Amino acid sequence: MNKSKLIATSAIATVMSATAAQAELSISGGMAGWFLTGDQITSVNRQWNTESVNVTYSDTLDNGMGVSVTANVGETGNTASGWGGASGGDVNYTMTISSDMGSLSFGDQIASAADRGDNIISMSLQECCTWAATLPDGMGGANGQYHDGDNASGNHNEGIEYASPSLNGWTVRLSHMPTAAAASEGADDTNGASVSGSIGPVSVSAGMNSQGDNGTAGTGYDSTYGAASMGLGAMTISAGVFEGGGSRADATVLVVDMPIMGMSGKATYVDMDDTGANYDDSGYRLGLSKSMGAASFSVEYDNADTASGDAGEIETWRVGYALYF
Repeated sequence: MNKSKLIATSAIATVMSATAAQAELSISGGMAGWFLTGDQITSVNRQWNTESVNVTYSDTLDNGMGVSVTANVGETGNTASGWGGASGGDVNYTMTISSDMGSLSFGDQIASAADRGDNIISMSLQECCTWAATLPDGMGGANGQYHDGDNASGNHNEGIEYASPSLNGWTVRLSHMPTAAAASEGADDTNGASVSGSIGPVSVSAGMNSQGDNGTAGTGYDSTYGAASMGLGAMTISAGVFEGGGSRADATVLVVDMPIMGMSGKATYVDMDDTGANYDDSGYRLGLSKSMGAASFSVEYDNADTASGDAGEIETWRVGYALYF
C-alpha cells in the first residue's frame, strides 16, 4: 500500500476520533498471499497477494439504534502487475444501522445474501484469484462457476443488505445490488436471499442469487444452494449442493476439517456437472495450515480431473501466508 493511501486512512481516523470522542474507533486489516507452482502456473499467476486496512467508527444513537461506518482500502496483485498493483486502492465505505428489528447495511462493499450464507462449507466455489479458497486450479472454465454474489462474481459493490435478528436461532438475509453499467434500468441487477440456522447439532443454510441478463441471452443466472455442517469430536464435516443456473455448472462439495499434529488440516472434494460440456470436472484439495497468533502459514496440493486421459489431470502446489490484526 503506498504512502498516500496510508495518509488518507490516517486522516479519516483522526477526523472520526476528533468529532466523536465518546464513540468507538477500531482499526483492522492484514495481508495474505500465495506462491504457486504447477501444470498451469505461469509467470503471470505464480504469486498473488491481497492487502487491506479497515477503519470502523461505531456509536449508539439517542434512540438506542446502533450505527457504524467502515472505510476500507484494499489492493490485489500478482507477479505480472507488480506487488499490490492489479486492482483496488480505492477507499470504500459501508454504513450499518442496527436495532431490535435487525440490521441494514449499504455502501460500496455489500455482498449478496447468498454469499453470506454459503460459507458454511468453509470455501468459495467462485473461481477468482489463485490466493483465495476457490475451486482446485484448472477446474471450472467459463461456465463452471457457481455465482453467489461475492467479490469474485463482480457483485461485491454498491448495494443494500438486510439481516434479520436471530429468530429461534435462525437468520434471514436479503440483498439487492444495482448494476450501473446495465443497458436499461434493472436489467443486470443482482438479488440474493438466504436463511441459516441449526437443526440439533447440524448447522444448515440455503439461499439463492439471481442476476439479469442485461438483454444478452445466456449471461443471466438464477443460482441456488443448500449446505450443512456438523462437528464430530475434533472433526467438522460439511457438504453443499450448488445449482449454477443457466449455462453454469452444478457442483457437489464435501469438506472435512480436522486438527493434525498441532496444525489445521482440510480435505475438499468437488464434483461438477458442467452444462453443455463433454467432460464433467472433479477435483480435490489437501491442505495444512499453522496459526501463530496473528500470522498463519499453509501448504496445499490441488488435483483436478478436467478431461479424459493424463492430459486432463492438473496438479498445483501452493504455499500461503496471512497476517491479520
